[in-house]
Amino acid sequence: MRITSGKLKNKLLSTNIPETTRPTTEALRQSVFSALASQTMIEHSTFLDLFAGTGAIGLEAYSRGASKVTFVDNQKLALQCLKENIELLEIPKTSMQAFYGDALDILQSGIFSDTFSIVYIDPPYKTFLIGKIFQLLVDKNLLKFDSIVVTELQNGMKVPSEVLEIFSLVNSLQTPQATVQFWKLL
Repeated sequence: MRITSGKLKNKLLSTNIPETTRPTTEALRQSVFSALASQTMIEHSTFLDLFAGTGAIGLEAYSRGASKVTFVDNQKLALQCLKENIELLEIPKTSMQAFYGDALDILQSGIFSDTFSIVYIDPPYKTFLIGKIFQLLVDKNLLKFDSIVVTELQNGMKVPSEVLEIFSLVNSLQTPQATVQFWKLL
């Protein structure tokens, strides 16, 4: 696995990936960031990588110009891999922030001092947390007025209908295993 574009292009990521982690492929990361670039500025953005795993998505965002990336994951081994990746890539610690714990609990806690330009949500497949996450992002004022929220869900899973009352679908990508959707506040 490697970074696909930006200032860290072609830098390799750690191979100490926990068995329970499903890293986003290079091809999908390229597609996601191409779609993001057509909708928002990645440069100077604040990026939240929920269910971060190895951190590949957030690290890609940093490589493409995000000024600060926040990671959340509830697996210690995944966060250890993320820490290895940050060290391998020699990224200043002031640009990165990682939280260990349940994504819903962390969103609920009020621990974040930033609002986010881009939020990437890639929960374990077959979980049904998306509606609650969208609601917490709004309730806790974690989004800027023009933020993009990206969901990566297993094919066949849908965002709950109540999300459509608050967010508008602005783009979608289809892969053999997943659907990636891009959302903006109404």
